[in-house]
Amino acid sequence: MTKDEWRTPAFAPAANALLLNNVVILPASFPKTCARLEKRRFRVRAIDVSELQKAEAGVTCCSLIFNSKAR
Repeated sequence: MTKDEWRTPAFAPAANALLLNNVVILPASFPKTCARLEKRRFRVRAIDVSELQKAEAGVTCCSLIFNSKAR
């Protein structure tokens, strides 16, 4: 796969990832993305979000993001 093919809209959902405690959490339905990240020494946790994907959602849609300095 060329760099241009990798950037197509069909692969956009593979970018729906979340970094949490130095672990990249992303959909298990994108094994090539997982492999590419692992090859670059990222710690990856692939999870099944197939039900979320049916509603065009992903891991970031189920996240609350807090500013650690906010009180």
